[in-house]
Amino acid sequence: MALSVFERLMEEGLISAGSLEKIREKEKPGPTSLHWEWRSLLYLGIILFLTGTGIIIYTHLQQFGYFVIIGTLILLISLSYTYCFFVKPPFSWSAMASPNIWYDYSLLAGGSLLVLLAAYLQSQFNFFGSSWNLDLFVPMVMLFFTAYYYDHRGILGMAILSLAAWLGITINNATAFGLNLLNEPDVIRTLFLLGCGLIALSVVIGQNRFKPHFQEIFHQFGIHFAGVAAVAGVINESKYYLIWLAILLVLAMYLMRTAFRKKSTYYLVAACLYPYAGLTYIFMENWTKSLHGEPRIYANLGYAVISGLILIGVIYRLNKKITQS
Repeated sequence: MALSVFERLMEEGLISAGSLEKIREKEKPGPTSLHWEWRSLLYLGIILFLTGTGIIIYTHLQQFGYFVIIGTLILLISLSYTYCFFVKPPFSWSAMASPNIWYDYSLLAGGSLLVLLAAYLQSQFNFFGSSWNLDLFVPMVMLFFTAYYYDHRGILGMAILSLAAWLGITINNATAFGLNLLNEPDVIRTLFLLGCGLIALSVVIGQNRFKPHFQEIFHQFGIHFAGVAAVAGVINESKYYLIWLAILLVLAMYLMRTAFRKKSTYYLVAACLYPYAGLTYIFMENWTKSLHGEPRIYANLGYAVISGLILIGVIYRLNKKITQS
């Protein structure tokens, strides 16, 4: 239909035949890339495989026996790492091109199974002693080594999450039950400091030649750890909620500046959502505290609807400024 309009414009002498030909070439249907669809399916396959492995271990523990399960996990981990070792490109401190898509997912599977093996050994045999922090520390070190040696961003993300979990367990009685939700001041502050540390580390990494392409991974984990910790501080540390709210606003300004510098909607949304979450809790928990029953419900619902629409409008307008700057 669009082409017929341009053909009429050519007949009226408004565009040339050459321009029409270029439009036809542009409108010609080309091959459709299935790259991301294929990668998404493979990611889903890895998740389903690991989920299925965990379910099988849990439900058929008595039939298989401990050593059969351990042997199977070690075999799968060995196969994953052996394959990647032989097909990986030569090591470099710069970005290394992945030889094929199976390389990435073999590493993901091997790294995930490594964490599963460590957890299984600790839960069944107390392999690392009474301290659960070693159960996370050993796989964490191996994941960091794997991420750098094989140059894999997904494994690096797993390693950073393991670092956060290890710190949470270490400061909270060093037991599996010490890893509570973010409702303890020590855990909240540790996560916030970890987030700030990762942000600072990302700046250092970006200025040297040691895997500088990992900068964005450290930076994104850092801002989210800091943001989640600040929101948790607003919620759980009622005496200091104004301090945590101020921290949220400072973080939002930093993210907003980053969003404009990088022309990134991603950072813009993060800059708006974290302070919004903190302010929403303060409104619903403190400012409507004097209300009871239906009036409080209606006040909270009204706030959610109105503030949500305002938030969407703010993000939309700021995003237009970012794209036009």
